[in-house]
Amino acid sequence: MGSEMCIRDSLKGVPYDPVQAVRIIDPQQMKLYLKHGLKPLDVYYSPDVIVMVFDKKESYPYYKEYQNHTLE
Repeated sequence: MGSEMCIRDSLKGVPYDPVQAVRIIDPQQMKLYLKHGLKPLDVYYSPDVIVMVFDKKESYPYYKEYQNHTLE
């Protein structure tokens, strides 16, 4: 077994694996993910930007649509 690191989120105090997460800083992408029902694992403020953390597997189909400009 390898060493696993978990981060405790600031929203609910629930730990998540940062390797299985993606950080989104694009406000439009965040808005569309939320609109489609994705729930962030965490939200935090980094110098001059709000960061939302999403589950990598769960958000991947939405990411592909976003990249193809088909996520509305």
